[in-house]
Amino acid sequence: MNNISMIVLKYLLFTSHIFLILYTLYPFAPGNTYIALIVYTSWKINDNCCILSQIEYKLYEETWLSKTLKPVSNKEKYLLSISQSVKFIFWLLA
Repeated sequence: MNNISMIVLKYLLFTSHIFLILYTLYPFAPGNTYIALIVYTSWKINDNCCILSQIEYKLYEETWLSKTLKPVSNKEKYLLSISQSVKFIFWLLA
């Protein structure tokens, strides 16, 4: 592949990662609870590292968020939990 194709693929992967994060965090998105469970479980199994970030780092030596590979923080875990809790509360009240 030429250099331009690699750059396009890189930014497609980064953009897909961002959209997956936004979809998973939006509490009213249909079906995102399953994705949230998969993501949270993968963090636990993978020593608090995001699999997509690891793939990005392996391919491009950077992630969409930084030039280094960082573990998932507690704040990010809380954000995911709060998002799903809001969804559950609205489900109970409906």
